[in-house]
Amino acid sequence: MKLAWLEDNWIGTTTEYITMEEVSEELLKEGLNSIRVRYLKDKQVLLTGQDGIKMSEIVNRNKVSLKKVF
Repeated sequence: MKLAWLEDNWIGTTTEYITMEEVSEELLKEGLNSIRVRYLKDKQVLLTGQDGIKMSEIVNRNKVSLKKVF
């Protein structure tokens, strides 16, 4: 079964144990407010692009900023 909404979602593993609020706050500090974050387990989150923006585009343009969190 293919779930269309999961296409172009990414799984991120944070560099340390932080809360979902802290993950969202760090992404906002980096200007990445177009990413929706959902908790999966341990240090893993599901990252989804919002407003029709593909996660692959966000990642390619913001590798340095994302490495600060993941």
